[in-house]
Amino acid sequence: MLYDERPNLSSFRRHELKEIKKGHHFPGSISITPTMQYRAIYHEVDGINQWYWIGTHADYKKFTGSPR
Repeated sequence: MLYDERPNLSSFRRHELKEIKKGHHFPGSISITPTMQYRAIYHEVDGINQWYWIGTHADYKKFTGSPR
């Protein structure tokens, strides 16, 4: 997978998620946007990326309860 080889590639728009009251994020979660339509979220456990959410941006709003 390209992300495994080049996680800091700017086209992934990789960033750490901030804590939000309505969110379901693990501490230290990272978000990437592999396409303009989809987003994926993971956190690292013992050096391994554990992906726990993948979906559209609209689905992410439902997941977090965000109005935006």
